[in-house]
Amino acid sequence: MKSIGEAPGRRLEAIEIVEDRSAESRCDEGFLRLQRLRLRNRYAGGETSEVYDCDVLARPGSDAVVAVLYAVETDDDGRRRVQVVLRDGPRAPVYLRCHKKFVHPDPRTYLSLTEVVAGLVEEGDGSGEAGLRRRAAIEAEEEAGISAAPEDFHPVGGETFASPGTGDEKIYFCAGEIDVSQARPGRGDGSVMEECARLVTLDPGWLDLTFPITDGDQHVVYVNLDRFSILHTRGDLEIQVGRPEAAIPHFEGAIAIAPSAPLLRTRLADAYVRVGRSRE
Repeated sequence: MKSIGEAPGRRLEAIEIVEDRSAESRCDEGFLRLQRLRLRNRYAGGETSEVYDCDVLARPGSDAVVAVLYAVETDDDGRRRVQVVLRDGPRAPVYLRCHKKFVHPDPRTYLSLTEVVAGLVEEGDGSGEAGLRRRAAIEAEEEAGISAAPEDFHPVGGETFASPGTGDEKIYFCAGEIDVSQARPGRGDGSVMEECARLVTLDPGWLDLTFPITDGDQHVVYVNLDRFSILHTRGDLEIQVGRPEAAIPHFEGAIAIAPSAPLLRTRLADAYVRVGRSRE
């Protein structure tokens, strides 16, 4: 990865815990809300399960939008070079892993974490695709200093859940082609948690493998020469052009390579739902 801009200000060395207010705080207060529920399942025929405990973590709005910021350069041979702009900055919860012990020891200290540009949906964004585009444009300006119109973004792939075992947050994806030379660390949301961030580019190099995805016209897409990436990408593209049946074998092939990829299992389940059948 290549740095394309450092945030002005001081260099982060550590994050200190000043006070732990957990014991005196209510579950229904603060930015994150925790519901401690007792549930039971109801089945067809009137039967019910035993009552069980379930903790649900939520925050206002619950949903988020990822702004995939990319640039494409084409050489004389028709090959494409794709660059993706990412944000590298501190994430306090991840840094604080250094105070814990894990089954699999993790000796690293995470002063920063590289992520896609993203932000929470807000009521003023509006609903539907227009609202997703608007939020993607706002986050591009706040986190990457890029001025783009909502119309410059388009939804890609299917939505997914960040951590469905503990929370209800759904993540949507919008992609927008940008001029990388305009990218610079944005102003963020004004909080201390947004300080010390920088921008980096993910550059896989020149890609020269093509395959067609058709929906009346022929779409030629350039992808990484990695079988997992090929299968994953083809599945997503088949979904986008309305062919979930064709997406299923690609997702299944990708899962066979990386069985522990939960996002792919969600994609596959969605494809089965779209064709009206369950996974055998």
